[in-house]
Parts: sequence; structure tokens; C-alpha cells
Amino acid sequence: MPDIPTSISPVRIAVVQSDPQVGLEQRSANLTKTLAFARKAIRAGANIIVLPELANTGYTFNSRAEAYAHAETLRDGSSVAAWAEVARDYNVYVVAGFVEQEGMKLYNSAVLLGPDGLLGHYRKTHLWNQEKLWFTPGDLGFPVFETPLGRIGL
Repeated sequence: MPDIPTSISPVRIAVVQSDPQVGLEQRSANLTKTLAFARKAIRAGANIIVLPELANTGYTFNSRAEAYAHAETLRDGSSVAAWAEVARDYNVYVVAGFVEQEGMKLYNSAVLLGPDGLLGHYRKTHLWNQEKLWFTPGDLGFPVFETPLGRIGL
């Protein structure tokens, strides 16, 4: 039998499945849980950590006003900053979903953060069900980002 070459990928991905809860009183706990899950994955050897859609806010809002109350901006958001700190401190990549506010528009967005900060983000294009009541369809296309570990699409 011929020798089959083996390779070891430099990539180890952790995909976190959790149940973030809607409610302003839940935001801090949701964020704390995402950070704990990320650190646990890092301790297990992951260098790409993928957190859930709307990881810091939960998913099912009761009104557009509630969705606005949970929103943050890409550049000044406390959740994005906390996830970026983990990526920087542990030299890893973090993907996380959040409610992004830009002007009066809300997007169901995901960020890609690396050791050097924000690599880019994606705004969900194909909204379904009640998402259409709260969010604007994404306008950034389907970005793919170059990293030392390979290309990452959101």
C-alpha cells in the first residue's frame, strides 16, 4: 500500500452553541458567557472561535424599539471591543454576531476579529421571518478575509 501523506492543519476551529437571552438585563451575562466560552475553546487549542448569531443579545425581539435598545455600533460597541481584546490577548480569531446600528438602520451583523483587531464584518443579507421587522438587509456582499490561517468568509 502506498504511503499516504498526512498533514496537520494549523487551524483548530471551535464553534460555540449557546442560548443568549434577549433583555437589556441579560446583555452583560450574555457577553460574559461568550468570553468564557472563547477562553475555554482557546485553552482546548482553538485558534478560530465562532460565536453564535446575535451572541450578545439573544435573537427574538418583541419590537423594533427593543432591537434598537440592544444595538451597538461597529467601531464603538462594548461587545465588539471585548471580543477584540480576547482575539488580541490570545492571538486568535473570533467571529461573533451582534445587532449593528448604523445611523437609523439596524443590521444582523457578524464581525471577524484577529490579533490586530477588526478584519471586517458581514451584514446578513437574507433575512427571514421576524428579522425583516427589525433589520435592514445587508449591503456588504459576501466578504472573504485573508488571514495567516487561510481565507475566512462570513
